[in-house]
Amino acid sequence: MNFHEAILELKKHFPELEEELDDDNQPGLYYNAIGTFSNFIQESINSHDKKNLVLCFKLVERFLAEGDSDLKNAIHVSLLEHLNFDDTKKIAVLGRNHTCHHAF
Repeated sequence: MNFHEAILELKKHFPELEEELDDDNQPGLYYNAIGTFSNFIQESINSHDKKNLVLCFKLVERFLAEGDSDLKNAIHVSLLEHLNFDDTKKIAVLGRNHTCHHAF
């Protein structure tokens, strides 16, 4: 899976991000698109939106499993390194039984 395919997946699952992702879906701006997704995840963490988070992390896991080396690097650099799970937010939002092997 490459950046373009990942962005199509994000737009399919999160249409509210479509306009911003369209702006970033150009060579050289792909890391910005992953940053947009990271910001969306962070907003979901902060608002305790478990439904969005479960889907987000399923997509992150898929991107890491199926992505080309550029997409995997962008996920690590522009997304995972920037998420903030202060205090007990991780437990409160994701629950004790949810695991995301790549993100935690």
